[in-house]
Amino acid sequence: MRDSRPTAVNLAIAEQQLNALAARAAALSGATAASVAESVVDACQAMLSDDVAGNKVRAACTNRWLAMVHALCAGFQAAWLLLKIGEGPPDS
Repeated sequence: MRDSRPTAVNLAIAEQQLNALAARAAALSGATAASVAESVVDACQAMLSDDVAGNKVRAACTNRWLAMVHALCAGFQAAWLLLKIGEGPPDS
């Protein structure tokens, strides 16, 4: 994964964490391929849940920022329009 997406730092970190988790799970007494796989799948699901939650927070912040920019731009547009109306028709 790291070789295919070298700029994806978060993926490399997740890979390291999952490899370490798999090694710890495999070292447990009575570990089986199924128990190791279950541990890794559970960790992946938790990572996914955390990622989705973080994306929702970032999306909400972005939406608030865009609303503020939109309101600010609308205010500038209204002020520009009033300025142009106040100037009257262009000289011929």
